[in-house]
Amino acid sequence: MFLPIGDSPNPERFTPYVTWGIIAVNIFIFVFINIPLSGKPVGASNPLLVDYVRMLMEQGIPESYIRMVLSQASLNDLLLFQYGYKPADPTLISLFTSLFLHGSLMHLLGNMLFLYIYGDNAEHQLGRIKFLLMYLATGVIATLSFAVFAGISLTPLVGASGAISGVLGYYFLMFPDNRVKVFILLFPIFMSVVRIPARIVLGIYVLIDNLLPFLSQAGGSVAYGAHLGGFFAGLAVAALGESRWHLSFLQQAVAIGRSLGLMSEPHSAQAAGFREKMEHAITSADANRLQELLQGAGMQDFQTLEAETILEGAQLLEKRNLLDPANRLVRLALATHPNSPLLPELYYQLGQIRVRQGFATAAYQHLLAALDLHPRPETERKIRRLLENIRM
Repeated sequence: MFLPIGDSPNPERFTPYVTWGIIAVNIFIFVFINIPLSGKPVGASNPLLVDYVRMLMEQGIPESYIRMVLSQASLNDLLLFQYGYKPADPTLISLFTSLFLHGSLMHLLGNMLFLYIYGDNAEHQLGRIKFLLMYLATGVIATLSFAVFAGISLTPLVGASGAISGVLGYYFLMFPDNRVKVFILLFPIFMSVVRIPARIVLGIYVLIDNLLPFLSQAGGSVAYGAHLGGFFAGLAVAALGESRWHLSFLQQAVAIGRSLGLMSEPHSAQAAGFREKMEHAITSADANRLQELLQGAGMQDFQTLEAETILEGAQLLEKRNLLDPANRLVRLALATHPNSPLLPELYYQLGQIRVRQGFATAAYQHLLAALDLHPRPETERKIRRLLENIRM
């Protein structure tokens, strides 16, 4: 048995009210609506019975078995049928009500556990309102993804797993350094809690738990299409924002370009001229000239500069409130000098710029990256001070 039970690090002094609120609503509906209705039989005059029987028949259930099912059906079965999302009978309200209904206690507990583990970080990064909007939007996208692959069917989709998959997709990109605490039980050989990189855990969730069964058309009632649709919708939300993934991609592009000879070293005279112009603009504190040079320069030009020079240029631009060019300058330094000893300072500088630009989500990850690189004590104090300001 492999059971995720937590993650780290988590935001300090932050209460994820929206995450807890969603969990509370789901539990309330199950305890005070689903469970009571489960004990109430269906009357023969109930108008939903005709469509309910059609749904059972389209599943190829024998008539004799349908009679037995109807004799044991409860009002909760009809509630799930009415307010779950049915591709053959779609309604706007069921796109949302289906996200808060669950077919069993284990279905509910599994979904709420995943939301509890991953939701707080996502809520802290996005902010409460944006997190709620993302949760609902990715849930709707997940439901529509299910409908695409389910075809014309009356079988209802219920459960929060599509929306939660959206949270997982967002988490996958935005928290590359986090680890998930997984309880592993291989009785009687092994029993322990192991910390596993989040991307490995979520990669297994997508590939083994969903994509492979989806491609093999296995799994019965499990809505793999919804899970995958929600996950990729969450990835899209993160990609439209900011993450360290963008920097990793840029660094890989530079490495590939060099290996293919597409980014060879520039002509020495040209390189020296650019370097001298940059250094002169920095030493003379000419931010406007520095900005002009930045606009006309390419990746090759920055390969000739020291990381320290680029960092000084970014600091000058930031002081003059030229935040966009300062942001670009630091990114170029990170892409062209991936092994520089100044990486902690560069990530700190990028985090500081993103805070001033209003992108606390991106800044948080850049600052965590700086801490992971063991910065100098003075830089570490600055990083932790800025992190505290973001967390407040």
